[in-house]
Amino acid sequence: MCPSSKTASTLRDYDAVAEAFDAGNRDHDVSQNIEALVSNIATSKPWSILDLGCAGGRDLETFARLGHEAIGVEGAPCFVELARQRGLEVWCQDFASLDLPENRFDGVFANAALFHVPSEHLDRVLADIYRTLKPQGCFFASNAHGFGEDKEGWTSGRTPETRSWVCWLSEHSWKGRCEAAGFQLLETFYRGPTKAFLATRLSSVPISRCSSSRPRYLSTETGGVLYNFLLPLTTARTVRETRSPEHRKLQVWLSARGEGADSVVVVASIIGSHKFQPPHREADSSTTRTMMCTGTPVLLWTRNSGVS
Repeated sequence: MCPSSKTASTLRDYDAVAEAFDAGNRDHDVSQNIEALVSNIATSKPWSILDLGCAGGRDLETFARLGHEAIGVEGAPCFVELARQRGLEVWCQDFASLDLPENRFDGVFANAALFHVPSEHLDRVLADIYRTLKPQGCFFASNAHGFGEDKEGWTSGRTPETRSWVCWLSEHSWKGRCEAAGFQLLETFYRGPTKAFLATRLSSVPISRCSSSRPRYLSTETGGVLYNFLLPLTTARTVRETRSPEHRKLQVWLSARGEGADSVVVVASIIGSHKFQPPHREADSSTTRTMMCTGTPVLLWTRNSGVS
């Protein structure tokens, strides 16, 4: 796909002032945003992190100092040159024509960048981000927003001869786009004294995209047979178990041994009385957080890791 004229014009706008922009933003504190990303990656360290719209590489340097593999994507050639002069790995790509490898990164960081993506390209860009994340990866984005409205168009440039395209979405529209791409929202907060930037933290393993069809409801007896059938093939972890006189609820996470793209994740929720007693295994350190499911009496999802 050819670069968009809108994104190309925006890149020329930044390219015209690259050195001054870089110098003026070197000391800008985005530690809150970086912490929002790295505190929620569920895979093992060190991580591979992609910085979308990395400019001169300020945040890439931070990720590298933290001990992670840091790779940037930037479309403005002068920014790319500045970052590479600092010894950073940067791929020169326009957001309208991204070419990202599948299942490559543990985290994707997009700080004050994606609001320059025209709305007609945004769904594809978010799909590209989803595909390049590993299962259990985390996506962080901070964008100028429309304060309850969707606003899109040209803004005055950083020089008299240039201009930039902006797409300021409402919080509702932005979340809807991300969820449609497959992400599960984990956190939302606003940045700046005027709350001009909407920050979102998202997971690449949403329950809603675990199956392309509606969840299947099984009897408790069938669920017990299925559980005991899958158990020898998987590592079973009890996530949460509750008992009451009225009902018993058990939630388990079954993940296939190995980390290849063909591994299967099964999340099952059993609610109500049931006859089978699945063996209890303590959750190990690789279990990160409860994935809440509901169903009556058994609700089952399957997802091929890395496949949206």
